Amino acid sequence: MIQITQQQFLEENPHLSLADFSLWKRWSDKDYWELLNRDRAEGHSHLPLREEMETQHKDLSNEDWLEQIENQEVLRTAIQTKLTEHEARRFVAHCLCGYSVDEIVSMENATQGAISQSIVNGRKKLKKYFGIA
Repeated sequence: MIQITQQQFLEENPHLSLADFSLWKRWSDKDYWELLNRDRAEGHSHLPLREEMETQHKDLSNEDWLEQIENQEVLRTAIQTKLTEHEARRFVAHCLCGYSVDEIVSMENATQGAISQSIVNGRKKLKKYFGIA
């Protein structure tokens, strides 16, 4: 398990805000508990999260694994440089973390239209950046 404090997160990501930290923390906690509960329901002993991640990628060659990391870095860079702060935060929450528009509305205390429009605009900008029709 990787642990990071709020201070470390903000120092390592100066372009992100306290709201971003809260969003990532909620996603991380939700993901961890879903994994734990799924394993318990299936009668599996729970592997520590690091082992779970290593197990998922054990069949990948070093080249494939590095390619996945590079692809993630390219996407992260595109999100940071091509989207506004609102678009980036909302796109990540919805498309990468799996939060519904209604959940994001509650977290940000914004309108459904504003959240939806940010996500749509973010998608359009990323598609244009990556040359996808």
